[in-house]
This record gives sequence, C-alpha cells and structure tokens, in this order.
Amino acid sequence: MYWPLKNAKPAKLDVEIVKRKAPGVVTVFIVACFGVMSASLDITSFKAKKITVSWRSKNFKKRTEDVIKRPLYCSKQRHEKEELKYFCKNCETAACQSCVLIDHAGHAITHLEEEAEKQKLEMKSLIKTQRRDLQEEINTMGRLNEDCAKLIQQSNDIKREVQTFVDNLIATIEAKKQNIFTATVNTINAEEIGTLQMESRTKASQSIADGKGLKESIAFHEAQFTLTTSNFEGKECYNKRDNVTVEIRDEQGRDCATDLRITDNKDGLYQISYSARNEGRCEVTVKVNGEHVRGSQFFVLVKPFQFRPVLSFGEAGSTLGKFDWPWGVTVNARNEIAVTDKNNDRVQIFSSEGKYLRSFGKVGDKAGEFNKPRGITFHSNGKIFVADSFNHRIQIFEEAKNEPVGSFGSKGNHDSQLKSPMGSSVDSDGNIIVADAGNKLIKIFSPDGKFLRKIGGKGSFTLPFHCIQYDRYRTVSDSRDQCIKVFDRNGKF
Repeated sequence: MYWPLKNAKPAKLDVEIVKRKAPGVVTVFIVACFGVMSASLDITSFKAKKITVSWRSKNFKKRTEDVIKRPLYCSKQRHEKEELKYFCKNCETAACQSCVLIDHAGHAITHLEEEAEKQKLEMKSLIKTQRRDLQEEINTMGRLNEDCAKLIQQSNDIKREVQTFVDNLIATIEAKKQNIFTATVNTINAEEIGTLQMESRTKASQSIADGKGLKESIAFHEAQFTLTTSNFEGKECYNKRDNVTVEIRDEQGRDCATDLRITDNKDGLYQISYSARNEGRCEVTVKVNGEHVRGSQFFVLVKPFQFRPVLSFGEAGSTLGKFDWPWGVTVNARNEIAVTDKNNDRVQIFSSEGKYLRSFGKVGDKAGEFNKPRGITFHSNGKIFVADSFNHRIQIFEEAKNEPVGSFGSKGNHDSQLKSPMGSSVDSDGNIIVADAGNKLIKIFSPDGKFLRKIGGKGSFTLPFHCIQYDRYRTVSDSRDQCIKVFDRNGKF
C-alpha cells in the first residue's frame, strides 16, 4: 500500500523486527490501534517511501483498511481539526486547507486522493513492466538451457566418434606391427639381430675425447679438441642419431665459453672448438646421448691473453721511412701496411716486415695533397680512402698507382660536408664510415662519395675520433668524453 503523506499523524505504532527475508528486506510485526499486522519492508526502497504489507487474514485486512480510510487530520498547532485533503507537489507533503493558503501559496496543489490514485497507477504500470521483462528473461534462459543441452549432446557424440576412431587406428597399427615383427623374425636370426645392434650402437663410456683444448686454453682464443665415438667393444663407430653435447662452466657453475661449435665428420669423429671468456679453471663436460664419455668431466686451465710485440719499424724524422706523428694505419690484402704520416703530410706504405715500399702526398690543398692526413682505409674495390683532416675532405686514391681519382666533402655542417674528419673505415656493405669530429657526428658515404646517413646528434659526441663496424654494431671512440660508445647499425645507442 502506498502512503505519500509526510505530515499525517496516525496512531502510535509499535514495530518489532522478526527476521530478515533477503538482502534489504525484513519481516516486522506492527502493533497499532487496530491490531497487529505482519509487514515485509524493502529497506533499500525507503527513499521512494514504499512499504509492502502482507496481511495475515482477510478479516484482519478488512479491519485495518477501515481504520486507514478514516479521515486524517493536520498535525500543526491550531489546525488539528482540519482534515488533510490536499497534496503539495513542491514540498511532497499532505496539507489541510489552512496550510495550503498559508504555507503552500503558489505551489502546485492537487487533491490527496488524486495524487494517491496517480501514484497507484504508476506503481501498477511499473510492476506490469517488470513482470513482462522478467518473463522475457525466463524465456531467454529457457532457450539457453535448451541450446546448452544440445551442445553437450553434440560434444558427447563427437567424443564417442573420436574414441572409436582412435581405438580402430591403434588396433590397425598393432596388427601391422605384429605382422612386420613376425616377418622379420622369420627371415633373420634373433641372435644376429642382437649382435648387429650392439656393434652399431654407440657406447659413451667407450668414446674418447682428446686434445689440447681439454687441458689448457687462452682467454678469448679458440681452443680445440676431438671426440671419437666407439661401440661396446671399444671399436670406432658412427650413428647419425647420436646426440653429442658439450658444456663449459667456470668454478661457480656459470657458462664461460663463446663460439662453441661441434662439427660432425659423419665417420665417428667430431671436431669441437670454443673460446673461454674468463681466466682460471673451467670444467668441460662431454656427453653422448646424455651419458658422460670416458674421462668426462675435464678440467681446463684458462690462461690470460697477452699481447707481445712481434715487429716495430720507423723513427722520428721527415725522410722516407721515418715519421712525424704517425696517425692512421690499415692493411691491404697483400699484407702491406699503410700509415698516415700526419705532420709530414703524406702516406707511407711498408711490407709486413716493416720494409719501406713507397709513399705519396705532400702538403697542400690540391688533388693528391694533404693538410694533416689522419684516418686511412683500404677498400676491396682497389681504392684507398684518406681523411684529409684540415682540408675537410676524404681523398680517394687508386691503390695500384697511388694516384688521386676523386674526393668528397667540403668544409661545412651540411650532411654532405665535413669539418676536420678524423677516422675512416669500411663497413660490411662496402660503405665508408667517417668520424666527422668538427661536426660531432659519424657519417656514412657510398664508395663514390654519396651521403647515406649519419649517427649521433645533439649531445651524442664531444669529439669522435674513429668508428669501426663489428658484427651488427658500430663502435666509436669519443676522445673528450674519454669513452667508447656502441651503436647498432641503425644508429640506436
């Protein structure tokens, strides 16, 4: 029952909560002047001022309805005898005639019964809509249950079909396997089969690993040893299905080798090479088909890598074979050594034994002349590229005749220009890498001097002296930053 009144003052009600029926709904007993009634209250809907009452009997319901239909009177002082007949929509409260004239002047006023009837109709409409929506949801759930049952039935049918197919397939394979086995046994003596298998099967404990690389190696230098696989009688044998594995670890159990290679000669002999990264003692484990070979594990002493001078040539001076601040050096395919003699403004070429062979260049800015030459590199196309530093260019010479055949670059900061280039080298694509020191960039040109791309930008370098490519990386020496900087081929630091 809907009760829209705020100011109505019915008889005093005693309310007792009996039990909670559902979240937000409780059952109460209400004791009023007309008796006791049981009510289910939707606490969550109090904002809408709703109360749902369930009556215990028809007679009780009739008695309470009679009481509720009695006139309600205003609770305001001196209005107690005036009946509440109106409803103020602005204030959402019931009002008597005096209250309408005094407290609700200018407000939207309607008769109390009309407002109650209106809200009753709205509530019936809402209930009807909710019932229709609920029925639609029930119908949808029914259809979903039917579809789910169909899918379950289809799944069970498919499972049965797959299981039947697998059973038939296994039975067919077993039958064919039995037929093959029977035919083989009938043609080959079982004892001979066993002997052949033992002779061709590799026995790890009979296989031998040998070589200097199992005793000592030099850090970052390639070490080698061999593995010979043998059968149970110790005779050399080969099985293409053999799985040979090698592990090299330091005393802390960490992998300490690079470039590990296992070369199968297809005759029972395996060539194995590796490079140890760390000095000290390392452990080499060699296995065939998951089992240690004879003597595995091996303990290897890794010695430090040491440079030792094998040749020196030249002395201070300006005559042929002497130097005044030698700068760049490069070697051609004939093992000839070319050196830029910076302060003598020339390039000198020596044999691999250090014997003077020839030279070219002199001070100047014309073709074939230098002003503090620095970087130099031989190209596979038969050309020599020299960084003519203070002439702000790269000069190109014909290697066979040591004659100038071209140059590229000029003083400036545009992409194709240079400013005091220092180093020059050739990358894996045959392009020329130039350390453009004055512009604080690394630039790449084609062999004919066309600008291709650059590495670096604001803040990347302070004074790049040289750049070389190794594998996928470009390594730059940055003099004033006192460091080596590494970039990928795309110029990413």
